[in-house]
Amino acid sequence: MTSIMDCITFGNDDLYGYGIWCGLYLQFVALVTLRRCGGSLESLKRTRMTAIIICFAITLNTVSTTIQGSALSTDYLLTYYLTVVLFFSETCTLAIIGIPDTEKSTESDNARPDGFTLLHNALSIFNSGFGIWFWIAGIERTQQPQPLCGGGRAAIYWKTFDITSPIWRTFAALSAMLAGLGFTAIFYFHATEILARSHTAAIFQHCLPRSILKVSTAVSSLCAGLGSRIQRRMDGWNILRVLMRIFWILLEAFATSAATLSVAKIVRANHLELNRGMLSSGNLIPFLMGLTSLVDAAVDVIRGSLKRRAYRGQF
Repeated sequence: MTSIMDCITFGNDDLYGYGIWCGLYLQFVALVTLRRCGGSLESLKRTRMTAIIICFAITLNTVSTTIQGSALSTDYLLTYYLTVVLFFSETCTLAIIGIPDTEKSTESDNARPDGFTLLHNALSIFNSGFGIWFWIAGIERTQQPQPLCGGGRAAIYWKTFDITSPIWRTFAALSAMLAGLGFTAIFYFHATEILARSHTAAIFQHCLPRSILKVSTAVSSLCAGLGSRIQRRMDGWNILRVLMRIFWILLEAFATSAATLSVAKIVRANHLELNRGMLSSGNLIPFLMGLTSLVDAAVDVIRGSLKRRAYRGQF
């Protein structure tokens, strides 16, 4: 008869330790605070850069340990939730439906992609592409947690699945494929939006084959036309700002709930034990980076609020 102690498996603290876990959530809270409370674009870009650095480091570590055969079968799914799902709102902007930038604020910045948005898109594409290989063949290289208690368990929200079952692996591989295609399409729309505002647009169009250029032009025109029709219908209505706010709140709520509940369920279902806590450098540094980003966001929001209040007091 197996006891609870026989089911305990020591997880990888350098991938999803408490410090990394808390640091990523602090980064996410800092980004939400800056967008929802009118933070400056400079502070928003600093926080995005910090989050990207941590996410890339975790992703590369996951790929390395998986290829070497030292990873658990649950490691990739845990890091995917923490680096892609949690920051999903950073990979998608309203530029994909052609809604123009109406205000020079961090809220309207969600409608205008930049280099950091492309980096998040590239990270999501890479993670999804790696996931296709992982669920088809890569999982065979990994070790199973709690081998005496039924093996590894995957989770979506509160529902768990046998991570090695053919049904789950097929579903996960197809999901990774669809996610990769979706992130690639988003990357394309963001790249064309950025190039359209730069002097490299003509060079980019010159290098493309004519057939691809015609298709891309038609798709871009269709999306721009859809956005223009939406914008015309909203003209005279003060609801564009409200709809944008609702959209991003729902997006952030979905990402936060999916990442938080799924990660917690996987850790609990697989009896993963993190033995080094937050004292190791691999956990302490991401935690301090997240804490610094949150403090910087709070100071930036308070400073901006005081400036706006002082400006209104002059009239």
